[in-house]
Amino acid sequence: MSNNLILFSAVGHSDPVSNKHDGAILHICRHYKPSKVYLIYSKEMCEIRDSDNRFEAAIDDLNKRECLDIKCEAILKPELENVHRFDDLVDIMKGELEKIHTANSGSEILLNVSSGTPAMKGAFILIANLLPASYKLKVIQVSAPERAWKSKESDNKELSKKIFEDIKNNSDFAQDSPDRTYVESMSNIYSEIVKKDICAHVDAYDYPAAIRQLEEIYDHNGKISDNVEKLLDAANVRLNECDTSKILNLLSADEISRVFGKINPDLRDLGEYSLWMNIKLKSNQITDFIRGLTPICYELPIKYLKYVLKKDILTIRWQGNNGDVFNYKKENTILYKECMDILNQAFPPYGYDNKRPWSSESLIELVRGFGADQSDIADFDDLRKYEQIVRNKIAHTIGNTQTAISSVNLTPSDVWKKLCRLLCRVFNMDKQELKDYLESYDKMNEIIKSEVMKAV
Repeated sequence: MSNNLILFSAVGHSDPVSNKHDGAILHICRHYKPSKVYLIYSKEMCEIRDSDNRFEAAIDDLNKRECLDIKCEAILKPELENVHRFDDLVDIMKGELEKIHTANSGSEILLNVSSGTPAMKGAFILIANLLPASYKLKVIQVSAPERAWKSKESDNKELSKKIFEDIKNNSDFAQDSPDRTYVESMSNIYSEIVKKDICAHVDAYDYPAAIRQLEEIYDHNGKISDNVEKLLDAANVRLNECDTSKILNLLSADEISRVFGKINPDLRDLGEYSLWMNIKLKSNQITDFIRGLTPICYELPIKYLKYVLKKDILTIRWQGNNGDVFNYKKENTILYKECMDILNQAFPPYGYDNKRPWSSESLIELVRGFGADQSDIADFDDLRKYEQIVRNKIAHTIGNTQTAISSVNLTPSDVWKKLCRLLCRVFNMDKQELKDYLESYDKMNEIIKSEVMKAV
C-alpha cells in the first residue's frame, strides 16, 4: 500500500455496494489501496451514514479481508442539499480539496468521478483542470460491472441488514474479478462538460456567460471554434443591443436566412425588438419587459400606419434634438394636412402643436383617425394605458413590480398577446407564421449548440 496515495470522493447511492458488487469508492480502494480516504457527505448521505455507517463499514471490511489499513475521514456537509447545483459544488469541493492537499503534502490525490450526482462528478473534473500540477491529481472513473443491475436512488435505502449482506457476499472479492477502474483523459472530459455548460447558457439566452465558458476551453487546451465564437458574438449583439446592422456583419448570408427567416428588412428592427421582449417575458424578467413597452408603443404605430393603413408618416418627419416632429417644409402635402386635421381634432381645445415631438399618444390618434380596425385600436389603447400606468409606477416608485402590475386589469401575458396581434397585422403574417418567427432565437440557439458540440 502506498502511503502517498489519497482518495477524495463524494458518496452516492450506488456506494458502498450495488447488487453484490463494489460501488466506485470501494472498487478504487480495492485496486489503488490508498492510505487515506476522504468522503464528502451531502445532507441525504449524512442521514444514511447516521443510520448504519455502511460506507465506512464497507472499507473496514475490505481492510480486514485484504490486510489493509485504509483510514477514513468523513467530511460532513448536512447543509449541502442542492447537490445538483454545479456552481455551489465547485466552491465547496475545491475548498475541501485544498485542505486535503495541505494536510497531505506530497501525496497523489485520486478524484472519484463515478460517485455522487452528475454535478458532483463534473465539479471534480473542473477542479482537476483548474488546480496547478503541484496538486498531483488523478481522475478515476469506474465502469459498471458486466450485466450489473443499475441501482436507483432507493436502492441504498433498503434495510441495513440487506446492505451488510451484500457487503459480506461481495462478488468483487473473487480472485478473477476484473479491475473496472480507469484514468480519465482530463482535457476531453473537461471540454465536454464545458460544452454542455455553454449549451445550458445558450438555452437560457445568457450569451455573455456562454462566451466566458468558451474562453475557458481556450484557456485550458488552446482549442476553440472561430465559428462558435462568431455565432455567440452575434447572438449577444442581437439580444443585448438589438442592432441588426451589427448582426448582418457577423453572419453569413445562409446564417442570416436561417436566423431571421422571411421578414421585410424594413421591419427587421421592430421584429428584433419584439423578439427581445418575448425573451424577457419567457425568462420572467417582467420589469425589463414592461420597461421595454415604451419604445415599441412608439415604433409599432408608425409601422402600422405605413404597412396597414398605407400612410408613411416618416416621409413628413423631421428628426429634431428632442424627438421626431412634423417637417414644416412638407406642410403643403396631402399627408401632412391629413395628419394635422386628425390631431387638431384629437387635442382640443387649442389643437395640436406641430412643433410638439411625436408621442405614442399622438401616433395612436393617427391610427384611430386614419380608420384602423376597432379591435386594433383597442389593442393600441390598452398597450398605451398599460405602458403609462404600470411602467411609470415601476420607473418612479420604490416598490414591488407585482403591485404595479395588479393596478391594471391586464397581465404581462395579456399585453404580449395584444402585441402579437398587432405584429401579425404589421408583418402581414398569420398566427402560425408569427409563431415560427418568434421561435427565431430558439432556432439560432440550436445552430449555436450544434456548432458547440461539434467543436474540438
